[in-house]
Amino acid sequence: MSSTRLLVLPSLALAAVFTVVPGASAATPSTVASPALIGFNSPSEPDSSCGRAAVPATFETVHHPAVSRTLPAQTHSEWQWQRAVSTADVEVSRLVVAAARSYSWSRVVEHLEAEYSRTVIDQAYVPASPEQGHLVIEILHPAVIEPRWLYEQDESGNVRWENKPFRNPGQGWDFIDIEWFEVRPAEIREVWEVTRAAVSETPEVSHVETEWVSLDDGAPAGFTATGATRLVGSTVETAWLPEGVEPDGGGWARGAMSGTAAVTEERWIPEGDPVPDGFAPTGAIRDGGSTLETTSVTSPNAPEGHGWEVVPGSEVVVTDVEETVEVETAAWDEQVQVTPGVAATAPCAADPAEEPDGQPDLDGVIEGAPDDAAPGDAAPDDAAPGDAAPDDAAPDEAAVADEAAAADEAAVADEAAAADEVERSTLPATGAEMSPWLLALGGSSLLAGLALVRGRRGVS
Repeated sequence: MSSTRLLVLPSLALAAVFTVVPGASAATPSTVASPALIGFNSPSEPDSSCGRAAVPATFETVHHPAVSRTLPAQTHSEWQWQRAVSTADVEVSRLVVAAARSYSWSRVVEHLEAEYSRTVIDQAYVPASPEQGHLVIEILHPAVIEPRWLYEQDESGNVRWENKPFRNPGQGWDFIDIEWFEVRPAEIREVWEVTRAAVSETPEVSHVETEWVSLDDGAPAGFTATGATRLVGSTVETAWLPEGVEPDGGGWARGAMSGTAAVTEERWIPEGDPVPDGFAPTGAIRDGGSTLETTSVTSPNAPEGHGWEVVPGSEVVVTDVEETVEVETAAWDEQVQVTPGVAATAPCAADPAEEPDGQPDLDGVIEGAPDDAAPGDAAPDDAAPGDAAPDDAAPDEAAVADEAAAADEAAVADEAAAADEVERSTLPATGAEMSPWLLALGGSSLLAGLALVRGRRGVS
């Protein structure tokens, strides 16, 4: 065991001595719990200390959850069903051609052609046109032009033209302008220039084309009928028509008669299917084989009839009632006491001559005090010693003041003595009472711890 562990028990004992002291105030948690730890002043024993305030009990809210149970869902199984069903086919028929007699008709048909013609223009008509052209001016000799110089006289304002400029005009002539004059006009002539020669008239050149076309075909495009026809051949046309019906057109001759049987169409349809329009049952029935009938929806039981079987792999589970949770006991909260309350102790006995606040009791001493004194004051019939009875005469005011001053001095002295006594017998940190034997126990524990530490160091 190490030296640190050897110090645990003495250190705990020493800490308990200085923190757990009997008779401490109940206002701090350490002093409330300390008596139960070391065995002094247990809560069951009456506490002799006076003036201790009441400690209320503490409670804690404990939540109890709801108690419920789960009701399972109610389900059932369903399946698809199938069975083999024998079928039959019924025959239906309709009349395509009714039975009737027919006659042969014939006629000779002549094939005629009509003549058509058209005019084909080989060269179109061109009318005559005159010659077209215009005059062109041809210059034989160009015009001759020469310059002339204009001068003006300063004094008279006269002007004159000169063929050449003055080198020294003098006499007040000043140059004004120069202009060009045509000395000899140009020699020209007009020449007719032909732009298009004259064209003589050209007559139309054409020929006529004819074409024979069958009367049934009609006129070709661009052709006109001439009115001429020709026979190119003939054929015999025949037709078989029912009795009472004649062919259209003329020239027909009825020939031999022939009888025809009725033509019908037959079909086989599954029994129970609707008969197609225009058909009617003939009454004939044949075996149609067997088919597998399957239900489209699931059901817990087979449909009505015989031969139904479950379709493999078609099972489905249907929920009738969903799973529910039923609450048996609702959630609730409970107040649980954690620590009990501690009742207040009786107030400490006070000096009969002093009030709880340390002031002397002057009720009944001061002249004119009320008859309904506050609770704790002496009643008029059982007045405190030294107090004057209501019927007695009031004491002298100077005597009352002296008695009050003496009582104040005595109270102050007693309070100072009590404080000194408490300070010498209590711990300064906690205010707990300090007994001599507890001090001895603490010092012994400290010495024992030091001895163990030193012994452990010597061994090591």
